Amino acid sequence: MGDLAQICVILTNLALLPAIGYACWVVAIKKDYSFTLEAATAMAVLAFGVVFHICDVDPANFNPDSDSTLCIENICVNETSCAFTRDENKFEILQRASFEATYTLVALIAISLANIKPFVAKFFILGAAYVVIHFGFKDDRRFKTERFLFAFLGVFWSIGWLFARILIDFRSYRHNNSEINKSEFIQIIASVAPLKQCLIPATVLMLVALVGNFGFADNHFDTPKSKTYLYVHAWVWQFPFFLSFYFIYKFSYVWNQQKQKLFEDKSVRGY
Repeated sequence: MGDLAQICVILTNLALLPAIGYACWVVAIKKDYSFTLEAATAMAVLAFGVVFHICDVDPANFNPDSDSTLCIENICVNETSCAFTRDENKFEILQRASFEATYTLVALIAISLANIKPFVAKFFILGAAYVVIHFGFKDDRRFKTERFLFAFLGVFWSIGWLFARILIDFRSYRHNNSEINKSEFIQIIASVAPLKQCLIPATVLMLVALVGNFGFADNHFDTPKSKTYLYVHAWVWQFPFFLSFYFIYKFSYVWNQQKQKLFEDKSVRGY
């Protein structure tokens, strides 16, 4: 499986397990079956990420006694001249699947916050975001800045649905309560958001991950596969990024539940 640095890159994918566990708890215990999409997407990211990083081994340093042969082939010119080489087709498929799943997981954040139901509607909205992201990783585009345009379009599509949901909630409320304005409405729904328990730790973890990935790991190492790079990639990028989704999922579920209770409370102004 490689040295300690490579193992760290593989194992830090497991930081998604708390998010997966929480999503499964919401589905199984709270009977909110729309959260199945959150659980399934996080599972896909975990599975593709682990397998992709297992395959991401330099053939020159390949150890047949300890490393996986999933993406490594032993090519022989003759009986005495053999060398290990990577199956680039398998590797590219896994790399692309891992990247697409991760960007889709990001696009799902706004859709989850929007609390879109039924599940079928939520599925097709996320599916449309995935299609946009998928085109950003076709051919050699995924190695160019152009891929971020498609990723941003997929994410902004999801954010649009979150704003649409807030607007629908506001108009629904104004139908029977015309005296409140948008600013007051935002303040009311923000008042029940679990900031300290969920939003603040999620934001801190996400910021650490983004700074680690774009401001440090990707820009300050001449050899992308150096051990230092791998440690930073594992613990400054992957670990906080994936762990943040536990708090994001929890924030999404708790906030939407609190909003529902608030809307049903007639003693609150306008509700």
